[in-house]
Amino acid sequence: MTAEVSFEKIPRDSAAEAAFLGAIMISAKALAEQRQRVRASDFFLLAHRHIFAACVTLADQGQPVDLITVHNELIRNGTEVEAGGLNLLQEIVLATESAANADHYAGIIIRDSQLRQFLKLGGSIVDAAQAPNADPEDISARLLMSYEASLKRSAATLGLAWQLPVDILAPVPPVPWVVPGLHLAPGRPCIVAGYGASAKTLSCQAMAVAAAAGIPVWGHFEPARALRIRHVDSEQGDGATRRRYRRLAYALGVGHEHLGDRLQMVSFPGIYLSGKGAEAAWKRVADGADIIILDSLRALTPGVDENSSEMRRHLDPLTRISEATGAVFVIIHHAGKTPSDPSAAKREGRQQLRGSSGIFDAAGSVFLLKGAGNEPKKMEQVKAPADAEGGALDPFWLTVEDITDGSNDRAGVRVLYHAENPSADVAAAPLAKIDRLREQIVAVIQERPGISGNMLRQSVGGRVAAVLETLSEMVNEGKIKRMVREGRGSGDAYFLV
Repeated sequence: MTAEVSFEKIPRDSAAEAAFLGAIMISAKALAEQRQRVRASDFFLLAHRHIFAACVTLADQGQPVDLITVHNELIRNGTEVEAGGLNLLQEIVLATESAANADHYAGIIIRDSQLRQFLKLGGSIVDAAQAPNADPEDISARLLMSYEASLKRSAATLGLAWQLPVDILAPVPPVPWVVPGLHLAPGRPCIVAGYGASAKTLSCQAMAVAAAAGIPVWGHFEPARALRIRHVDSEQGDGATRRRYRRLAYALGVGHEHLGDRLQMVSFPGIYLSGKGAEAAWKRVADGADIIILDSLRALTPGVDENSSEMRRHLDPLTRISEATGAVFVIIHHAGKTPSDPSAAKREGRQQLRGSSGIFDAAGSVFLLKGAGNEPKKMEQVKAPADAEGGALDPFWLTVEDITDGSNDRAGVRVLYHAENPSADVAAAPLAKIDRLREQIVAVIQERPGISGNMLRQSVGGRVAAVLETLSEMVNEGKIKRMVREGRGSGDAYFLV
């Protein structure tokens, strides 16, 4: 006689089933992606089977799938009572914050369904073996058929969407660059690596403020639009990170009213790239963001040897998440020690990142930032993403400058782009060209006292970095005055002294 499995030990996850149903009722995309993987019979609860079947029926009819339409379909087919009624549907939908994890919940449902089928098969095999005149060949045939069915189901649940030549050779949509000039687009993560005191975190924070405000990053790289930025800080701490953001925003004349909710940060959130359920957790973090800054790789992979190839396993999920959500991951990492042998300075980029070469391989784009103290920082793209046309970007330089408000020499800080090493530029810059720029600035302010920094830069024209540098110099020299306007249209305003 077959031993029965206790109810408590039957594989099931009612919460995952409910979360999956909520996801497909709020997202037509989630239903379209998952309906070929999941079957009504995969659900443990009868109510959930009826709800899923109603969702599929509506989708087949080209009808919208939501709380009301599903309830009406359950009434129409006579399963409304067994499905728990409108109250259960409302509980499911109201408890669902996002459809981002539908794929994860589908995997749980399918796994538990298959395990229940194995339990049922095991019981039937035991009964057949204990029956009078039991036939071993018949039992073997049952096992073989079950095995083949399991293989087919496993292949189907992979959800591999094979493309035919008509699809492969069709026009490819343009790359959805979020900051085109920096090669930032969804896909493999971007890594910004640097030695100590190379301003890698400050540079990324400066990028975050500018991109969230919709203005050129480092005064040069135009974002596609005002971007939604999320900064996960596991290195600096809340106070240090916020102080930097305040100084950066001040230097750009940007206030919270210009940023809305597009710049978000959290310090030491307690989630890691190497933690259990990491992919599902980070998918929720990425949902709705354009760029996610992770500071730093080492801090977010505790207990993992960065010299081990295991690091690749914790980075690859970010590519899947990025492609699913459209969010670009920018990871701050540390570079290796500066080689003492000058001939080693040209070693491959993969060798200049600290840790396993798998870190380099998992990235789509890799930038190395070199320079310490107050000297200009050279930024070199040692690996370009596959979608980048024309190969890697030319090296460029970033300078970090403190901004004064008259009483505080460190009220603000800005990071500026330079196509060439500014140390050489300053010595070679024609004095007449600088004088002409100063004259233009004076003329514009004289004509429009109180003009904002953005309008002033547009009126003067030329390189944004050069205008910003000259403005700062003239403020420090006391030739023009910078004030911060409050209320509507707030920002920086310039007057002649």
